[in-house]
Amino acid sequence: MDDLQKRAYLRATRMQVGLSQQDIAAYFGVDMGMVSNWENAKKAAFPVPDDVLDYIRRIKRIHDEEVVRRLEAIGDACSVKLTFWRSQVIYERAGMQGYSAIENGINLAVATILEYDGVQVEWEYPPRNAPAE
Repeated sequence: MDDLQKRAYLRATRMQVGLSQQDIAAYFGVDMGMVSNWENAKKAAFPVPDDVLDYIRRIKRIHDEEVVRRLEAIGDACSVKLTFWRSQVIYERAGMQGYSAIENGINLAVATILEYDGVQVEWEYPPRNAPAE
């Protein structure tokens, strides 16, 4: 990949899996401005680091594997109910680990595929004080 492809890949894939610039910045210990620089086609002085590309590729692989796993688990259902997490705090309060944004990204991908196949998708929020399971 050339420099512009790396920048486009980072931004598109980050968004596809549900991560924000803030999520990437926090993971790598940089400010959001640096992530913005990595994604900006006009900021050649700030190349995308290889470890950032490796991370986003790994997250994408995990994302895709989980989408396939959930679709297989759903099988031939005519309708499904998916959860959209309103915040990281609520996600953690429910005993979930990881990023709520990644979970939402997976559920959005699952919903897109199911709806394309004619399956009815209903969305729900978890309760504000969702107990840990």
